[in-house]
Amino acid sequence: MNNKVTLDDLVKELDPYLRTNDAFAENYKRECTRIGPSMLLHLSGQLGEIVRRCLGIEKDMILSGEFQENQVLHFKGELCHMLGIKEGNVNNEILNAFLLAHTKLFVTKSANELWIFNYDDGVYELAENILGRVLAHLLNYAGGNVWSKSKETSVLGLLERKARVVDDDKLDAGFYAFRDSALDLDTLKLVPFSPNQLTTKKSHTNPKDVDTPIFDQFMKSTFDDDITRQFVIQWVGYQLDRGVAGETFLFMVSTGAGGKSSLINVIRQIVGPRNCTSERLQSLGSQFGLQPLLGKTSLLADESSEDDFPFDIVKALTTGSPMTVDVKNKAQIEVKLPIKLTFAVNTLPPAEATIGFSRRLLVLPFKHVFLGNMANKKSPQQLLSEAGGVAFKAIKALQSLRANSYRFTESPAMQIAKEEYLNKGRSQAMRFLLDRMEKKPGSRIKKSDVYKAFEKWSQQEDTTEPLRSFWKDAQQHWQSALSISYSKVMVNGYDYILDVAWKEGKGDND
Repeated sequence: MNNKVTLDDLVKELDPYLRTNDAFAENYKRECTRIGPSMLLHLSGQLGEIVRRCLGIEKDMILSGEFQENQVLHFKGELCHMLGIKEGNVNNEILNAFLLAHTKLFVTKSANELWIFNYDDGVYELAENILGRVLAHLLNYAGGNVWSKSKETSVLGLLERKARVVDDDKLDAGFYAFRDSALDLDTLKLVPFSPNQLTTKKSHTNPKDVDTPIFDQFMKSTFDDDITRQFVIQWVGYQLDRGVAGETFLFMVSTGAGGKSSLINVIRQIVGPRNCTSERLQSLGSQFGLQPLLGKTSLLADESSEDDFPFDIVKALTTGSPMTVDVKNKAQIEVKLPIKLTFAVNTLPPAEATIGFSRRLLVLPFKHVFLGNMANKKSPQQLLSEAGGVAFKAIKALQSLRANSYRFTESPAMQIAKEEYLNKGRSQAMRFLLDRMEKKPGSRIKKSDVYKAFEKWSQQEDTTEPLRSFWKDAQQHWQSALSISYSKVMVNGYDYILDVAWKEGKGDND
């Protein structure tokens, strides 16, 4: 690295990361036997500001004035002493103590990764590259060309052994950081933000209990009933939760210009754009398809095709199961990805004909189209201006959702849209079982009566299906449709199907 580091360069690199850390300051002062406090009182401007931040000197203690060359040289001498630089050599212990005293660092217990707090962004960041730049600028500004890659490696190695150790699963587990506050994920209450909350993700939205007339009008014009609108707020709040306890994913469906993108933009603003990914649904099944999900809170995809649905991957994501993730140019990693899945589509992909798929699926239809005079071109930006108020409502909805064991509110409109979608992927036999029969231990139905009922049902559905195809398909989907294994017994020469009954009002004669 070029050793001609200017003061501006130094300030830009250090300013986001260096503050006096009370936990280590006393230890650092013991390591450094001389700090020249009289000189510090004469420093002002950028130079005084960086020293004040590093050493905790109050701003009103620093006098204003122009710097003389000898003052700058004296500061470099002081900085050399603070960093342990003497005659071109660097004392790793003193340099290590300086970094521990003036940054907030920790190392993860299992992954052995160093993290550093960024005061500008209000989050912890992986520290290896950041500290590499900080060290290069500090050492080369203070002592000339004394930085080297081997020196950096040895200092980072020492920091990994002396920094505070934190369990890997503590990161982002206790709080969700906002601009001026944090959401306590145990109590779901807003509390003052603190670097001690170990957050690596932050939203710059500021949740506030204020009216949201623009968003309210958007909701009323987009969704026809209060139950659907209640679900939407629940779903927004769910994005802020620590895990995927809801074990579900959402399809937003419209033919276009229905408001999907506007709602997704509001969610992205509340969650924080850097905490979201827009990975397409079908891309999840590719070799590196899961890599963009690492470290993210929400997947908000507003463009998906009609290609096959990678349900095994979606199922693992919605349940929070450990997954093997291929990372380009790196070794595979085994990790949980606590990410919420929202897919906005114009045409739904083929559905899985399984109970697991239907149980995890939520469908939110956007029935209205806003074109021409109906479209408000200013609406997207106007909606974002109310993100703080929407976030506050979403947090309240999350409290209710958690109290209700994460059972989302589904309106009749949502249920109808879901059933219509699922039926497109179901065989006639499975649709018949779901429509006419139910599990009832101890009951039985004559097998021949089942087929007679199916024939009658098929006529009503304006379709027919051969006997052999019906029974083959019915037995294949019996467990999924009725949550019971297919079993039969012969009584007086007739086959009876066990532990099932006709649904009320839907018997073989109805």
